[in-house]
Amino acid sequence: MDELEKLLKKFETMMGESKAEAAELKAAMEALQKAAAEKETADAEQAEKIKEFEDAVQAKLEVIDELKALVEMTNKSINETDPSYAGNFPNRKRAKEFGLFIMANAEAGNLSEKARMDLDKSDKALAEAVNSTGGALVPDVFIPSLIVLKEKYGVFRRNARVVPMASDRQSWPMLDGDITVYFPGEGGTITASNPTFKNVQLVAKKGCALVAISSELEEDAAVSIGEILADCFARATAKAEDQAGFLGDGTSTYWGFTGITGALRAVDATIGSIKSLNVASGNAYSEIILPDLDEIVGLYPDYADDDRTQWYMHKYFYWTVIRPLMMAYSSNIPTIGEPADLAAGRQKNFLGYNVEMTSVMPKVEANSQICAILGNLPMGCYLGDRRKMRIDRSRDVYFTTDQIGIRLTWRFAINCFGVGDTTDPGPIMALITAAS
Repeated sequence: MDELEKLLKKFETMMGESKAEAAELKAAMEALQKAAAEKETADAEQAEKIKEFEDAVQAKLEVIDELKALVEMTNKSINETDPSYAGNFPNRKRAKEFGLFIMANAEAGNLSEKARMDLDKSDKALAEAVNSTGGALVPDVFIPSLIVLKEKYGVFRRNARVVPMASDRQSWPMLDGDITVYFPGEGGTITASNPTFKNVQLVAKKGCALVAISSELEEDAAVSIGEILADCFARATAKAEDQAGFLGDGTSTYWGFTGITGALRAVDATIGSIKSLNVASGNAYSEIILPDLDEIVGLYPDYADDDRTQWYMHKYFYWTVIRPLMMAYSSNIPTIGEPADLAAGRQKNFLGYNVEMTSVMPKVEANSQICAILGNLPMGCYLGDRRKMRIDRSRDVYFTTDQIGIRLTWRFAINCFGVGDTTDPGPIMALITAAS
């Protein structure tokens, strides 16, 4: 119930953000159109930019429509919630239907008569989604529940800006420079200037997960199958997105994605020259001191500093490095927190910012290791959604153990661009341990 209500609020917030962004893109497009009209003829670059804006506005409008549909489904799910049911779905009925959906695809028509009757009684969209050849997109009716699970496990998806992708490769515009103010003096000529934009490239890749389930499936197991596989799928996909988003360095280990860690290191070969990276006082966690972290907060750019700015680190790093620093200084620095709150474990923020734990961040010290991130992820990272989940089955892959392989695939893209340069820090900053 609480998770669904949070999801509903998030959908409503995302709709508002999408509307605002669509309006901004439309205004920028109209400004370019006006400038082109004043010049009587638009050059090729302007025409291409106007076309990109038109596509981006249309994509935003489509997102708004999709979000409205999700809000309606989430509202319906909240109203149908069964207080006696404590699983991942809004109620036992939805869990059973998801299990039946999996079983129908897995068994390719070999369901028992009762299971068939249960499936026929479920939503028409669900029944029609079942593909006897073994594969089907996950029906929309299950998407809110699966999103809740991915939000639960996926720190990167929960905090980055999620954008729709209409093709495998897509460019999303971002503001790269504001207009310039001049003071020409009395009778002087005003110099014209326009806001500048650059494209953020998103290249979708296919992620896959494979699980094995017993072939001895009965209708009474549908609820359990739905619960177990929904949880497995959500954890697997969310972990992959977190690894790519936070640790991606462009190598095959992270499916070619460059996440926050890789983007920060790529700014310059000399780590000390990267303004978004602050080098700690030593290479060991025990050598990290509070001023190392104070400097990150002090240099963090004002334009990115809002309620979306958070710390990201491993739970172990928080409790063994950050918390001892907080305890040592809490009596003298009000923003750290009250000693009693720290001792009780109630304090989950640091230097005025919320701390978000993610298990993919490092917990074992190493040289030149990015161990804590302070960032406004919606401002500096895009996560592109190309295709929602698809489920396929195979009775051959686990033939010798008489199990059924259930394969999940989805397509997404990641681009972390808000890492600043050698002159100014960006909306994503981090602490890196010393080289030795």
